[in-house]
Amino acid sequence: AAMAEAAIERGEEDAMGTAKGKDVKAEAGAQGAAAQNGSGGGSAAGDAAAQDCTMAKDVRSLLMWKEPVRSGAVLSGVAILYFVFERSGYTLLTILANLLLVLVVGTFVWSTASSLSNGSLPAVPVPDPANPEALEKAFDSFSERCKVLVNKTLGMAHRLAKGTDPALSIKAALILYAVAKVGSLCNFLTLTFVAVLVAFTVPKAYDMNRREIDKLLGSAKEKGTEFANEAKAFIDEKVISKLRNLKNSATKKRD
Repeated sequence: AAMAEAAIERGEEDAMGTAKGKDVKAEAGAQGAAAQNGSGGGSAAGDAAAQDCTMAKDVRSLLMWKEPVRSGAVLSGVAILYFVFERSGYTLLTILANLLLVLVVGTFVWSTASSLSNGSLPAVPVPDPANPEALEKAFDSFSERCKVLVNKTLGMAHRLAKGTDPALSIKAALILYAVAKVGSLCNFLTLTFVAVLVAFTVPKAYDMNRREIDKLLGSAKEKGTEFANEAKAFIDEKVISKLRNLKNSATKKRD
């Protein structure tokens, strides 16, 4: 009986050891999977950051005229498109629709002629995506940046809609008034072309005349800071303080 009890105890100990070993293996497997997922996420984030850095370098090289032929070709193309849109009287949607119509009809006619001629005509060269994973990563990075921008915009719109921040409401009103005045002087297409022209000329001009421009900007910044402080003090004293007093008085009456 004693031998039988000892055998039973040894069997229970062996079973407990086997269960503990399985638990340890399962925990190690879970940790390995988590580490693999973490490394995969880190590598994806690193690839997105590297892609963003490469894109920023390309844009900087384009705007700073590191490659004059490429920058000149882009600026010339934008200028040609602007004059075509401005002088033709057609809208962007009309031109894009007509171009896509010609493309669709042309590919259909070419494919039909190729099938009727028993394949004597070459097929339409349609490019396939070379790297779908890189394209998916680029879209994911773009969607993340758009999500951050949309969240900030919605937060600011919420504060403006509530009207609890007088300073933000006044700033938004001034900016919208300035945009309305600029929009009355030129249309959106002209404003976009001017913005592109400024982007291709101002950075290069600043890089060539950095010292003189820095001196002028320093003096202008000092005067602008003084004027902004005076305007802020005036607005706080004449406008915001009165609005706060009205709000406090209304709150007291409700109480």
